[in-house]
Amino acid sequence: MKKSAKLKNLEGGILGCIAGQEPCTAYRVHKEFSNSPALYFSGSAGAVYPAFRRLEARRLIRAKSVGTQLRPAKGYVLTKAGREVFQAWYLTPALAADGGFDPLRLRFSMIESQPPETRAKVLGDLISAATKRIQRVKKMLAALPQTSAPYFATQLELAALQAKVKVMQTWKKNGPDLEGVDRGSSVLFQEK
Repeated sequence: MKKSAKLKNLEGGILGCIAGQEPCTAYRVHKEFSNSPALYFSGSAGAVYPAFRRLEARRLIRAKSVGTQLRPAKGYVLTKAGREVFQAWYLTPALAADGGFDPLRLRFSMIESQPPETRAKVLGDLISAATKRIQRVKKMLAALPQTSAPYFATQLELAALQAKVKVMQTWKKNGPDLEGVDRGSSVLFQEK
């Protein structure tokens, strides 16, 4: 089994933040995720801090004292094993191409779970929420240096959101009758 298979995406994201900003505090990662254009990770303290503890228990990161005597803080650095696991995870293209968690796609794929009379409203609400998110991502993009990796990552997020809205608008306008959707047809629930 590859070392990367043992690393969850949240943990890989955390290791990546640490690798780019060593030493890096859990708070800094929490803020980085919270300010990300992608909604993949919530950046919630309830997810980030326990993940740090798991990574430290697995000896993939280690704490290092940073800050001052008046304001001490724990910064983290990757261990040799942590760097190896991160590299294996990061350089596995199949993991990057996996559909992964996508709240918009998941909700859209479950539209048939709603009563027929509310499906059009649900679809309209999804389109509206994604369109609002597009506007926020465009503002983020405008504030980033155009030659930076975060700029291009934000462009990817923007393009993905725009494509999702286009598909949902096409479905709303031309799609099949939502009452006839087969509940078992969702690729999200088929065995691989």
